[in-house]
Amino acid sequence: MGIAVSKQPALRKASTMRRQGHPTHRWLRKMGVVSIVLTVAAVFSVSGWIILEKARYFFERPVSSIAIEGSFDYASQVEIQQLLEPLVDRSFFSLDLMSIKEALESNPWVSEVSLYRRWPDQLAVQVVEETPIARWGKTGYLNSRGERKEVDTNRSLAHLPLLHGPEGSALEVAYLYQQMVAILRPINLLVAELVLSDDRAWRLRTHNDLVIKIGRERPIEKMERFLLIYQQVLDEKKENIAVIDVRYDNGVAVQWREQTVNTLLTQSNVNPE
Repeated sequence: MGIAVSKQPALRKASTMRRQGHPTHRWLRKMGVVSIVLTVAAVFSVSGWIILEKARYFFERPVSSIAIEGSFDYASQVEIQQLLEPLVDRSFFSLDLMSIKEALESNPWVSEVSLYRRWPDQLAVQVVEETPIARWGKTGYLNSRGERKEVDTNRSLAHLPLLHGPEGSALEVAYLYQQMVAILRPINLLVAELVLSDDRAWRLRTHNDLVIKIGRERPIEKMERFLLIYQQVLDEKKENIAVIDVRYDNGVAVQWREQTVNTLLTQSNVNPE
């Protein structure tokens, strides 16, 4: 009679060994996992470096060109370019647009500047010039807001009227100039020169060299009276008039070009200021 030998412990041992794996196999699996992790890390490191380099190049890209736009009747486009060059030595994205705007608007011929970044590396500069309405002395002018601007020379504005007055009087002179333009328009006279003297007396010269002495007080009222008298009496004699003195309460004095005797056009006995 044979003896039956149970093989269950051996089977359990083999099964346990299969589940746990051979030590060599476990080591190989661990090394495989480590290799995969290292490979993935290397790939991500290289990719990250490439991305960082591209980002650095992207944000440090220099300005390659400047487009200056606008009409230039008085401002020099060359001067604008020269003002810009030292201000665009930074990268395209790190430009200080506010500083550039302030620097360009410091030019006395420039009224307003708008700046735009144009992809990929161009700076666009839109320039709006000042609108001069009159010369101020020999080296200045008044803009459309009545502000006084100083330039090297105002010879390019010789077609504009000449205004002058004491320091700080630019707005006052500009305002009266606009009033004089409106008053003289119906009789086709243009203001060529308007001066406010140091003692606050007004004097006007028209485009045909007619001089009008206005005086210190009520300049608009006196010029409106001059307009009425001119339309009623003087228009047909305008070519022979040299000076009209409106510094009277209710009349004007006329100095003729071809006569030494002046004429006082008045309704009563009046005295100048």
